[in-house]
Amino acid sequence: MKKVLSVLKECNIRNVLFYLTEGLPEKRYEKMLVRYYSLYCMISEIWIPDCMRETIITGFRQTGRKCGNPVYSFLGIREDSGTGASCEELVEWETFLKGENGLLIPGCVMGAVDEEQMVAEMFWQMEKVCPKDISVKKNEKLFDSFREYSHCGKNRLSAIAKVMEKSLNYELDQRIVRNEIREYMENKSIVVKWGDILENWEEPVPERIMKHLTKANMLVRQAFSRQTASGSSDNVYSKFARMDPENTPDICRCYSEIKDICSCYREIGLSDYQYVTEEHMRIIIEHNPSAPNMPIIYIRDKFGEKTEFSESELELGRLLCMDICMKDEKYKDPDLILALIAFYREYPIRVKRIQREALLLKFTGILSIKAKEGKDVMTEVSMDEKYGEQSV
Repeated sequence: MKKVLSVLKECNIRNVLFYLTEGLPEKRYEKMLVRYYSLYCMISEIWIPDCMRETIITGFRQTGRKCGNPVYSFLGIREDSGTGASCEELVEWETFLKGENGLLIPGCVMGAVDEEQMVAEMFWQMEKVCPKDISVKKNEKLFDSFREYSHCGKNRLSAIAKVMEKSLNYELDQRIVRNEIREYMENKSIVVKWGDILENWEEPVPERIMKHLTKANMLVRQAFSRQTASGSSDNVYSKFARMDPENTPDICRCYSEIKDICSCYREIGLSDYQYVTEEHMRIIIEHNPSAPNMPIIYIRDKFGEKTEFSESELELGRLLCMDICMKDEKYKDPDLILALIAFYREYPIRVKRIQREALLLKFTGILSIKAKEGKDVMTEVSMDEKYGEQSV
């Protein structure tokens, strides 16, 4: 994701001016050349604070006609309005020029069209809404470097607009655009790296005890797990053991899972990193309204498709290459994240059961409230009818 302001400031203004003025009539040529360059100088002085609201450019297409000619516009999505196509709106260049609205452009959009041609279209649209009395700036040396070439050509802005519309709306996969926006939003939340979790992790229970415990019978292991869950300690094993209060999970399975994770993390191959990076894959931990202590964990790819963490068939090495985006800030403690991941991998069926039961319980509660409200309304109606008959 790049700031449009930076793209405009860093553009090759010589080539952009060439696109904008090529083929213009001689009477308009000098006037527009100076005006476009003055606009560039004005933009170079704009400063937009990081805290300012932002709109993300998502497309470019024909939005009407004027004097028989097609009118093209850039479209965008405000970062607080969702990512669906229904959220798209025309980009407000007026507020952008006033420094009141930041504009961003996804990398996939930048890569789908020629950057200088796209910038030329932006300048063309900004000039239409720019005040007529902006400070005049000239650069005769720059103007002379291409003046003779731009007179002999034909205006290509309309052709460029058609090519951009085709590239951005019909050839570029819109799922990739929407996913890059989601990824940008997710990265604004807490992002945890596996290295931060594992490199500072220390075994809370002596390893010799855990190894001895894994060889003990099931009753001994259950007793130890219940003791850990009810104790005052607050390490990764106690967090794991408290995941299911009704049927305490076996912390030996947590121990084995973490050992596998640590071992696999040390042997991750370059191909795994490349795969995850190319597919834009990441792990999302999201708040679960019906079961706050059992968050929704899933994997999202470059198309925005979600795969439940417990149903993923990806190798452990690739999972360990992914960033973990914490959309539920409650789960930002490294030990808690590690306990969650271990529990979801060791008990996928139990996770689904707990979440399903919590959802059903909440749904049943809502129905009970609705039924009670309906019963109260019927009681009031019957009382009104009774006293109404008496008064008559």
